[in-house]
Amino acid sequence: MSSAVLIPMLIGAIGILQGSINRQMSNEVGLSTALVFGNVITLVISIVFYYLVYISPNSYPSFFLPRSITNNFQWWYLLPGLFGFVIITALPYAIFKLGAVQVTLFLITAQIVTSCFWDVIVEKITVSPNKIIGIILAIMSVAISSWKN
Repeated sequence: MSSAVLIPMLIGAIGILQGSINRQMSNEVGLSTALVFGNVITLVISIVFYYLVYISPNSYPSFFLPRSITNNFQWWYLLPGLFGFVIITALPYAIFKLGAVQVTLFLITAQIVTSCFWDVIVEKITVSPNKIIGIILAIMSVAISSWKN
């Protein structure tokens, strides 16, 4: 198994921790303040990372190298920033309302279904029976965990 498998596992854990910590911060300073504070940190780290890649391009895979977007800018380049805002705004609120486990189950299920559509429509990857079974099991886990005792 590739060590690349650790990346989504780490991102998954960090995503829930970020949402949970933002939820806690929101109790103290309000969600809008928590978002501004967190995004200023993200901006500073992104600028430092950009600078490091720019001054030492041979130290990074080509995927990370800066390229100009002025000549071929597409309107959909704005979507990841918009999606990021929705995630960091909605996740703490959802955790507040549902709890971290319930939100995680819904989140993972939505990600599995969406990624399946992405693979088929954009990447032209066929869906195997095992993936379909996995999607059904994910949906079942959300349904089971949502049942009231």
